Amino acid sequence: MKFVFPIVSSIVLILGLAVLASYLLAYFNKRIWNISLLKKIARYQPYLTTVSMLFWMAGIFLGAGFFYILGGTTTAFFILFSVSLIISLPVCYLIYRFGQVHIKKRVKLDESRRRFLKYTTGIFPAAAFSVSGLGVMQSFTNVRVPVITIGIPGLPPALEGLKIAHLSDLHLGYYFSLGDLEKTLEIIDANKPDIYFVTGDIADDIEKIDDALKLICCLRTPCQGFASVGNHEYYRNIDKVIRAFDKRPLPLLLNTGTTVQIKGENVYIGGADDPVFNRLDMNEFFEKTVTETMLNSPEEAFRILMSHRPGGFDTAHRLGVNLTLSGHTHGGQIGFMGRSLLDGWPVEKYQWGLYKKGKSRLYTSSGMGVWFPFRLGCPAEAPILILRHDNSA
Repeated sequence: MKFVFPIVSSIVLILGLAVLASYLLAYFNKRIWNISLLKKIARYQPYLTTVSMLFWMAGIFLGAGFFYILGGTTTAFFILFSVSLIISLPVCYLIYRFGQVHIKKRVKLDESRRRFLKYTTGIFPAAAFSVSGLGVMQSFTNVRVPVITIGIPGLPPALEGLKIAHLSDLHLGYYFSLGDLEKTLEIIDANKPDIYFVTGDIADDIEKIDDALKLICCLRTPCQGFASVGNHEYYRNIDKVIRAFDKRPLPLLLNTGTTVQIKGENVYIGGADDPVFNRLDMNEFFEKTVTETMLNSPEEAFRILMSHRPGGFDTAHRLGVNLTLSGHTHGGQIGFMGRSLLDGWPVEKYQWGLYKKGKSRLYTSSGMGVWFPFRLGCPAEAPILILRHDNSA
């Protein structure tokens, strides 16, 4: 029953976007272009969006991969297309009207100039279509393995240059395969990380969780890896996930932590629980779960926290955690020049990349896979994080 509200609200939102975009396209087409193709697109877009969502829902509830992939991909396209039209069409019409007034003041607005204005403003709906296709295509590109240096105040000398492989949000099953994972792990292995962390949402096809963990555990790191849970572990079957971890030498930390020796230095590694659904008391949840996770961390130890959602960073900073690793946001799936366009969004304000708060640091990964296939300027990643002492702090 708890899944009903988010699913219904998502369907209503998507259909609402499609209807609004359809109305705007019909309205502005009548006033600018009068193109029959645009009229047909405006008429049928809500119906096509509905059919796409029905395919997607069938894939989710019936476990049918074909319907899931087809429905999810086309629904993602129509969402992007709707949002692009809603943003661009009013701007397009303002430009068209401004152009008419501006030209009239100087020269007679003859048919050739009117045509020029139409063709020029026609770039906007064409761009909306192109951007939508590009956003879907980019969700299927290879995972990057960027090397990112993180300066941390008070970093113990023994941990200088420590290489961390950060794996998050694989969503293995439909849009990200075991073959994709194996290829990415080979690149990670070539970078020779010292340790790896997996911060949740490993598999959307729960039957692939065993094979995924088997591949991940083959990473040849001097130090043992660790994992934490995400919301999709709960969606898919948390008990089955825990049983899969129990068979592998990859500890799953759930509101707990452990102290390990890395290069002769005490390092406390914690894994926070996930709230599963968005809620009004998110800060209260993180205060409770992160505090519980870090409760037994030694005072002198370097502290690393795995928190699937970056919202745990504020509490982590208050508790003196040196480094927090997160995912979940997929960078808002829309970025520009290495930052999310949704950065600072109240629900998840730490969307993608490196964040600093006092002496604490957070890295939020844009994730390796997707549960919903679109990315625009926000490529999939499995970063190698190199720790350095921050002399500026």
